[in-house]
Amino acid sequence: MLRRFLVILVTAILVLVSMTAATSGNRKGGHGGNQRVFVKTKMFGRNHRFDKKDLPSSRMRSRLYSLPAFSERRAMDWLHRFDFPEKDVDSILIDDDGGVLYADSVPADLPQESEQADATGSEAAQPAATAAADAFLLHSRPGAQSVVYLDFDGHVFSTTAWSNSTLHAKPFDLDGSASTFSDGERAAIAEIWHRVAEDFAAFDIDVTTEEPSTFGPYVGRVLITSRNQTNGQLMPYPSSGGVAYVGVWGELNYHSFYSPALVYYDNLASASNIIAETCSHEFGHNLGLTHDGTGSTTYYAGHGSGATSWAPIMGTSFSKNVTQWSRGEYAGANNDQDDLAIIADQLGLVADDHGDVPSQSTPLVFETDGEVLVSNPETDPHNIYPSNKGVIESADDRDIFSIDIEGGRLDLTVTPAWDAFYRSSNRGANLDIQASLLNASGDVISTTDPVSETDVSISHNLPAGRYYLEISGIGSDNYPDYASTGQYFISGVLNKPPIAGFGFGCMGLSCNFSDSSSDSDGSIVDWAWSFGDGTASTTQNPSHAYVNAGSYGVTLTVTDNRGETATVNKVVTVIAPNVPPAVLFDFSCTGLICSFVDHSSDSDGSIVAWSWSFGDGAVSTEQSPSHGYAAAGTYPVTLTATDDDGAGSTSAAVNVTVTGGGTAMLNVAAAANGGVASASSSYGSGYSPSAVINGERAGVPWGNGGGWIDSDPYSFPDWIQVDFDGVKSISEIDVITLQDSPGSPQEPTEALTFSQWGITDFEVQYWTGSGWATVPGGAVAGNNRVWRQFTFPAVNTERIRVTISGGAGGYSIVTELEAWAAGG
Repeated sequence: MLRRFLVILVTAILVLVSMTAATSGNRKGGHGGNQRVFVKTKMFGRNHRFDKKDLPSSRMRSRLYSLPAFSERRAMDWLHRFDFPEKDVDSILIDDDGGVLYADSVPADLPQESEQADATGSEAAQPAATAAADAFLLHSRPGAQSVVYLDFDGHVFSTTAWSNSTLHAKPFDLDGSASTFSDGERAAIAEIWHRVAEDFAAFDIDVTTEEPSTFGPYVGRVLITSRNQTNGQLMPYPSSGGVAYVGVWGELNYHSFYSPALVYYDNLASASNIIAETCSHEFGHNLGLTHDGTGSTTYYAGHGSGATSWAPIMGTSFSKNVTQWSRGEYAGANNDQDDLAIIADQLGLVADDHGDVPSQSTPLVFETDGEVLVSNPETDPHNIYPSNKGVIESADDRDIFSIDIEGGRLDLTVTPAWDAFYRSSNRGANLDIQASLLNASGDVISTTDPVSETDVSISHNLPAGRYYLEISGIGSDNYPDYASTGQYFISGVLNKPPIAGFGFGCMGLSCNFSDSSSDSDGSIVDWAWSFGDGTASTTQNPSHAYVNAGSYGVTLTVTDNRGETATVNKVVTVIAPNVPPAVLFDFSCTGLICSFVDHSSDSDGSIVAWSWSFGDGAVSTEQSPSHGYAAAGTYPVTLTATDDDGAGSTSAAVNVTVTGGGTAMLNVAAAANGGVASASSSYGSGYSPSAVINGERAGVPWGNGGGWIDSDPYSFPDWIQVDFDGVKSISEIDVITLQDSPGSPQEPTEALTFSQWGITDFEVQYWTGSGWATVPGGAVAGNNRVWRQFTFPAVNTERIRVTISGGAGGYSIVTELEAWAAGG
């Protein structure tokens, strides 16, 4: 007696310890699975032979005792084709012929239809309506040998195991209008189909809403209908949620006698998730599956909370987010039937759709803008776009996708079947995903498996190269990876970061900034400027005025349409606005000759150029020139001074009055006044030296006395000389060279320039009596002006000359040479 007590005590302790371990045994991210802990309830059936007297007192036992001998023997044979736990006697029924079926009761705590809305309560959570043309043409695996038809449009059938008479099953009807299917009904049909297809995604069977052209041993029908027939009569077992004969798949008369399985939507709150779970449950019975319960309940309702709450499909899986086939790997399980093995034996597994190793990987498909797009059965019911999706067929399956990129930020999300007909609660999907990012060598960069969710997201900034995405099913604290199978959908984007750039232009303390940033796979949507002085802007092309001169670090950060940023820094130097020169001069005149003295100043730099206008058409660029007027009178004189930053100021006109005692200035070089010209050489009679003293400044007629040209090109130096009629007191020499259009010349000014023929480098000289001296400012280099005037304090001389060392066209060309003296 004591020994028996100790055995019972030790067994109880071991069971208690094992149940505790099962509750916390499998961490998220592992594949080990919960420990398999069973309540020691009695099993019956194929591997647990029994006689009817061995059954507990129940409706099923009483039925066996009441059957005729033949029907009893048939029923006992049928009951030994499969294994069932003791609690299943409450839901197993036996018909008059000894056929065995399950009549699944409606849970007492079944939520009402209004309580089945998504927990978010938002319109966005409601499934999209499926087109009328699609709702009854849905296929999960077209062409598969095995088929299960989800029948929503009503069915009339007779002479079956359900009844010897004709049954008139109603169509699926949520709005009281049985003759048409509303948007809401079609959406529900598509969601139910998708959920059932998900439960069987790993198996080689086509779940369809299109009625097959023929039925046979491997074509099943699940009829979703009302408990009431169209004629007002009740359907078989009308108080049940669903009823189905057990283990009849593949029998020769399966389709004609033991089909369909019946699901009464109006006993199931007319809720899509409950109807779908019941469809899979009843078809599971057709395949030979029995209930997952506990020692005290026929149906295990699951455990856990949130996105990883779990329940077995062959229990009551209506209110959990992860619903799976089971082999009893939960605390208190009463049935260790291997659901996956039994289903696979009946239907076969699908072929692996993506390779398990990198060398057999499938390329992930990117759009031209870097997006990874994927369709699902809600948006693409006929799977027209098959890319970037797949099925995990078993706990050992690994699906690998190759990723070839030029670099950028890779953001990917892998979502289980609830990606379609999304709900934040009552999802009912089977797959919990683990994803790893591998490098080109197959080494793991990162692995993602959120503790509280079944989808995964991967985000990495990656250099150019090849990578791999590995997807597998995973377990959780609430469930092992045993049945973590099903569909997944990959979406995301490869975002190349933008390139930040800008230019700028400043005038004084004010700057205009011009954005030149770009984004090769999108657009830039945000600009953040920092101007280095504590101020900022979000305008794309801003302007900014600094308070003080100096150098500032300017930063532009741009953000593209996918949130990636780039930054560029530049140094911007601003200076205070340039202050123009202050112009001032004075002058003194003796007779017709005036001397001008510049007194201009520049407060923030220096003056680099002067431009005088003497009021008689003559100009000068000397700082402090002298000028001889041709006649007495009053002349408005202006001076323009330009500083080293390009700013110029012009004085107001100052009236200069010269009297000259009535003596006018005379061009003593002119032939008419006794001047005689000579030169180093002459091109010909039409271009003789005498042409420079004929009084024609414009050089007309050209080629016939309009100007002088030396004889040999590029044979510098050359010279042209004028001898006066005796010694003269000269204070001005004018040198005029050839214009660019000598055939139609204009009267020259000192502002007129040339580019083709004029002299560029020369010296203006006078004879001292013992040698040649250069007049002030008379050494010229890089000249491009047609008329150059040189004024200076009067000198006494009898001749002048111009020595030429460079010409634009290779020749020395002068159209007029003048020397001015007071009164001749």
